[in-house]
Amino acid sequence: MIDAILDCDTGTDDAVAIMLAGLSPALRLLGVTTVAGNVPLDVVTENTLRVLRHVGLVGHRLRRFLRLPLTPRPDPGMRKYIITGLLVWLPLAITVWVLLWILGMIDGVFVWLLSAVGAVLPLSAQTSLKQLHDIPGLGVVVMVALLMLTGMFVANIFGQWWLRQWDRLLYKIPIVKSIYSSVKQVSDTLFSSSGNAFREAVLVPYPHQGSWTIAFVTGKPGGEVAQQLGTLSGAEPEEHVALYVPTTPNPTSGFFLMMPRAQLRPLAMSVDEALKYIISMGVVAPQGEPAIVLPSEVARN
Repeated sequence: MIDAILDCDTGTDDAVAIMLAGLSPALRLLGVTTVAGNVPLDVVTENTLRVLRHVGLVGHRLRRFLRLPLTPRPDPGMRKYIITGLLVWLPLAITVWVLLWILGMIDGVFVWLLSAVGAVLPLSAQTSLKQLHDIPGLGVVVMVALLMLTGMFVANIFGQWWLRQWDRLLYKIPIVKSIYSSVKQVSDTLFSSSGNAFREAVLVPYPHQGSWTIAFVTGKPGGEVAQQLGTLSGAEPEEHVALYVPTTPNPTSGFFLMMPRAQLRPLAMSVDEALKYIISMGVVAPQGEPAIVLPSEVARN
């Protein structure tokens, strides 16, 4: 017969284990210890006693072990130090990982350009191109220089003319036209200095009244959508705004909403502060001025 001591936080599975061990002819149950699990220790102990009474195993020897866990609890000081060290290294590790990912993507584009150039050059020149692959950081320098030269080229009248010719050529290709035109419209809207997209953070009642979340104003509805919104809400079409409600902690996915501006509450925080607040799930509080109170809010109060 094997001597056994059970250590458990008695629930359904542990209760079955105690009964099987207590009734097994091959085991001699010397004691049962209890530890706090999903419920407090007092509740665990009471559950254990009920199981032991049910199988007729309550005795002086078993009672003596009830509140003594077999394994020591972890040192809270050690846990605090581990969490503190994690908080120190985690931002740095994520920053390095993002930078390495960006550098790897740029180097991949640079290698692809070298391969494309090497395909049209003679074999004697391909050896020199392969040596460029081994120079660290060259891809980043070349891509930054290429972007700067492109921006300088299209900033004048001659470059604008060539850009229009390039766009006209791509718009004539059936499949490329749909992709290129959509990406160009979105990029021009987001990155244009004169655009209003993602320039304002607001509070919106979402997903229901009484619950608020942060959204970004992306523009105003237009065309048939604006007319239908005016008909449905009884408000003027220009009183509606288009909103992007990001999810947390990944703001690249979210929801597109169209709401009357009267239902919004403007925020004084910048878009960067709002993004930090969303990504951190409310942990990193923005340090801004108080929000602007709408006239409708004053009238309601």
